[in-house]
Amino acid sequence: MLQASPQAVDAGDGTAETVVAAVESVVLVTDFENDSGAVSDAVAETLRSIRGGTARRVGGSCGVVDDGEVLPSTLAAATRLARRGGLSRGAQAVIFGQVMGATVRLRFVPTQLEGDSGFGTLLPGDFLDLPFPFGERGDLIAACAVAALACPADAARKHRLDRLRGLMPAAERQCQALAASGSAHASASASLCYAAMVAEVGFRTDEPEVLRQSLEMIRTALSKGKDQLTSAQVAAARVRFGDIQMKFGIEDRSNDLLEEAAHHFKLAADVFTFETFPEEFALLRAQAGRALHRLAVAGGKTTVMKEAVQSYFDAAKVWTKGANPDRWAEMQQSMGAVMSHLGEFSGNSEILGRACKIFEGAAEVWSKEKAPRRWAGLMNNIGACRFAQGKRSGDLPVLREASESFARALEVYSAMGMNRNVFVTQKNLARVDRLISVQEGRE
Repeated sequence: MLQASPQAVDAGDGTAETVVAAVESVVLVTDFENDSGAVSDAVAETLRSIRGGTARRVGGSCGVVDDGEVLPSTLAAATRLARRGGLSRGAQAVIFGQVMGATVRLRFVPTQLEGDSGFGTLLPGDFLDLPFPFGERGDLIAACAVAALACPADAARKHRLDRLRGLMPAAERQCQALAASGSAHASASASLCYAAMVAEVGFRTDEPEVLRQSLEMIRTALSKGKDQLTSAQVAAARVRFGDIQMKFGIEDRSNDLLEEAAHHFKLAADVFTFETFPEEFALLRAQAGRALHRLAVAGGKTTVMKEAVQSYFDAAKVWTKGANPDRWAEMQQSMGAVMSHLGEFSGNSEILGRACKIFEGAAEVWSKEKAPRRWAGLMNNIGACRFAQGKRSGDLPVLREASESFARALEVYSAMGMNRNVFVTQKNLARVDRLISVQEGRE
């Protein structure tokens, strides 16, 4: 069970609790603004109902948040403080907030964002407004705490999903009770948090109908609370809306849904900006890039291709090669893929050459030794770009580089038993070598 500890425990102090925290989920509960300690203690006590971790009460608050801001700079400052404190103590989520008369505003912040947007964790714009004492509404707090847990590994995500599904029926009842209480804003806020949980279940179990339920909850909440929801709440809702629409757009090959998804990601990034929420901004720009990339391939519009490249580039400004090499390399690979498509579509050899340079940069992170499959994919991409250049120019050195790149990829694919990749790469290599033979005959 989650065990509430009365005060902060420094990481690495050798206590039994530290050992437990290393293998179980840890949620920090900070002091709440305008609170004597009763609210924070009650939140920590509520978390005893969750199995599989520890709740820690820590002294100090994350600061006052002005939810009237269009650009939520005070929320950004509080989120940064919460994440720093959470990461330093090995926590996966932090709960903070403020007391406003008889109402408590509770915020649930994951200490890290996951690689794919919208999967489970709540976002900084999400919060609950609940009357105190909490009573049975503590069920909703417990579910939100689990939904906020940062889980970078698949095994941890599965564990989070299992716990979340056990808590959701009680949380849903509390959402219904809030809707009946007459407070449109409190009801809409809770519904948006619950919609995030439903989306998590839908994504992880690949159930389209569950995802549609989440979409409908978001639409209803935005409609009922549109005059009172904060800009950050709406932005968080747009993130999930975009995630779901992009999934449906990819599966249904619907350009309309992909365009709608990209639109929501762009609008959310106007709130979660590079300056205020760099991690959220990077995630949104990456998601926009993925949606636009699909649109570009389907529609062949150069303007959309350029937008996709810019989106990936923006994400890579946050996920730098030094700070986050894997995500940086992923953005380089995606950027290069769009540019190779753009170069071949427009017949621009210079763009194809730039795409090769980008792939080569990514290969410095995803090396043959560290990530052979990814490295082979990059070699294959370089081969395709050089082949496209060589077909137009007849340049033998370029064609030979294409052949060498395909051969490097083929070596790895063969060693790893990737038969489909072997078949495709062998065909590409044969095409290049035939063209080389023709060009050599002409010389």
